[in-house]
Amino acid sequence: MSKRVFLSPIDTHFGRVLFRSLKQQQYDIYAGSRADQSDFKPNSVQKWASLANREALTAAVMECDVIIYDIVEKLEEASFVIEMLSTQRLHEDKTFIALSSVMTWAQTPKKEPEPADEEGQPPKLPPLTEEDLRKRRPHPLYREVLQVERLVARKNRGRLHTAVLTLGLLYGEGEDVLHSYFKQAWEGIPPALPIFGDGSSKVAMVHVRDAATVVDLAIATPLQEPVVLVVEPSPYTQTQIVKVRATLWKSLETRSPYPLQAISQHLGTGEVRQASVDEQLLHAGPTVALLTSDVNVVSRTLAEGGELAAMADKWYCPSFLEGLPSKVIPEYKLERGLTALRLMVTGPPGAGRSTLAARLAAHYKINHVNVKDVVERYRAMAPPPRIAPAEDSAESAEPPAKSLQEEGFVLDGYPRNLQDCQALFAAEKTGEDDQAQPDDGPVTAAAPTKHDPTLLPEQVVVLEATDEFIKLRLMHLPETQVAGTHNTEEGIARRLATYRQQNTADNEMTSYFSERDVHPIPVDASALTEERVQQLISTIGKPHNYGPTAEELAAERRRKEQEEAAQREAAEAEVRRAEEADRAEKQRRHQIEAERLSEIQRQEAAILAERSKPLRKYLMDLVMPTLTKGLLEVAKVRPADPIDYLAEYLFKHTPDEDTEGAPFAPK
Repeated sequence: MSKRVFLSPIDTHFGRVLFRSLKQQQYDIYAGSRADQSDFKPNSVQKWASLANREALTAAVMECDVIIYDIVEKLEEASFVIEMLSTQRLHEDKTFIALSSVMTWAQTPKKEPEPADEEGQPPKLPPLTEEDLRKRRPHPLYREVLQVERLVARKNRGRLHTAVLTLGLLYGEGEDVLHSYFKQAWEGIPPALPIFGDGSSKVAMVHVRDAATVVDLAIATPLQEPVVLVVEPSPYTQTQIVKVRATLWKSLETRSPYPLQAISQHLGTGEVRQASVDEQLLHAGPTVALLTSDVNVVSRTLAEGGELAAMADKWYCPSFLEGLPSKVIPEYKLERGLTALRLMVTGPPGAGRSTLAARLAAHYKINHVNVKDVVERYRAMAPPPRIAPAEDSAESAEPPAKSLQEEGFVLDGYPRNLQDCQALFAAEKTGEDDQAQPDDGPVTAAAPTKHDPTLLPEQVVVLEATDEFIKLRLMHLPETQVAGTHNTEEGIARRLATYRQQNTADNEMTSYFSERDVHPIPVDASALTEERVQQLISTIGKPHNYGPTAEELAAERRRKEQEEAAQREAAEAEVRRAEEADRAEKQRRHQIEAERLSEIQRQEAAILAERSKPLRKYLMDLVMPTLTKGLLEVAKVRPADPIDYLAEYLFKHTPDEDTEGAPFAPK
């Protein structure tokens, strides 16, 4: 039955490397992560547990034979687990491995170096002793970590075996702490790498694979040493890591003279600069502490005669600078997907080839190589042979420039025909290629000529356009873009004739790529819209480079926000304009309607006044005098029944008694 191993956290840089190592050993893995929403959740992990559920965590740990905790990342949880294990009645052996940092040794008194055994070798530091272990003093940021280390060491009794592995600065497998240096050197923005402090501090380092090997050894056999330093035999200074060639000494592996180059020379321009005060404040924390604390220590456990002396035959990368070109940088490029993307845009002249090539180069952050400088740039594609400098020139040697194979490129307008392809992409001939073929034997079809895989494009975009479209397109170009070029009416006619003559159906350039499994992507130049460009980018695939930087993402986000704000403002302005126009129209209509009604009322009043004149005269002459007097009499007397009283009054005071019934008499 395979061992069960609990690993927490699994989603750190070293946690992922250690997980892969444990899986190779066929262990059953239980795990914890730094956060519940971790993006690293391997399906092969059998159980997940964390301090959020202490009962489940206790149950998971008790099922495991080996418990591995990164106590820098999981300080509280590791303390809980080791205390819990120490109070349990264990019926079988358990191993608790605490992964710590060499920074718990950072302020320990330095030991004086001893003379080198061989001439030309640097002075040797003596291994640390038990007395050094008792006297060690941590960096201020790691005081609590040291307390947990001591707690773990005290619990080493009975069936509970404990080990504390203090790891140097971890590097390799894509980088973690040193990633900012690698990324900046790769992108060259800014070109000079920062040096924190005076750069003379020694940095104890170890490759993540070697650290994982030490963990495997600690799992296989319980260690007697309470605390094990896991560092390379010879530390380098920060300046040696970042800036210059280290002093020439014999290789740890071959024992022969070996010129060592730093990160800035292998990946960048070789330039460095003193980090500003703002940068030092911004990066104040574990990363800068590891680079500036001058931890110059040698592990006695891994040294000859030590408990893990077998590690001498298991080192994957015993020296950072020696392994940088052959192991560390290839791992970095592989893990980060930094492979060169090789593209080519071809098609008839004047079809928009250079515009599309420039767009692709900007999107993929690779070189745009057009026909005007292709010859000069082609010479630069093959880096010149390196000549080992003399010892006295090690500091001043210039780093080799990156080749186009390393950075990637978009070829624009060259090669122009099949013969150009055969000349440009052909592989260098070897002795086997020059051997004569036998005269006898069956005749077979000719195989495609060998090509240089570092130069042959991975994707070929072929713009297709008719002569009429090209001439019409060039006619609409601004005069400033046409002046001084071959895109005049006579020039484009001549160039198109040459292109069509050189790229016939029997001698087509695209056949060269098809024979080599590079299938051209046809694009209609007359329908090259933004949507079609995005489809083309999707067909080519993701960039083989870093994505946008934080600043670029912020700038793009601000640009989109500004565009969206402008669109919203324009839409709101349009709504306001429409509302105002609607309001004005309604007011205009209301005013017209009001004027019409007013005119109608005026006319009706005039008609009514005209029609009421006879009636008014009749009433005023015959009715109103008597009626008015009657009303005044009613008001004066105030009878109980005023209506009856008024009626009686009107009968009595009729102006003409003889005509009393005249108004009601028939005519």
